[in-house]
Amino acid sequence: MACTVFMIVSGLEITEPGIITPLTFGLYDKFISIRNHSFLWGPFCILCTLHIWLTRKQLIQKRSERKSTDN
Repeated sequence: MACTVFMIVSGLEITEPGIITPLTFGLYDKFISIRNHSFLWGPFCILCTLHIWLTRKQLIQKRSERKSTDN
């Protein structure tokens, strides 16, 4: 979840630097945002895929347990 929030903030900083830079007291500027946003694509995609895979696995297990208890 932290990776998602960071991706959104860095993307917002790229498109709207006048909003995020004052909120971070000038510590997070457009250059840093572009660098971080580019760096986070790999980990973000891996974490998102892992999250979807684990959630799907849990749903399949719950459905199979529900079917076995119905019989």
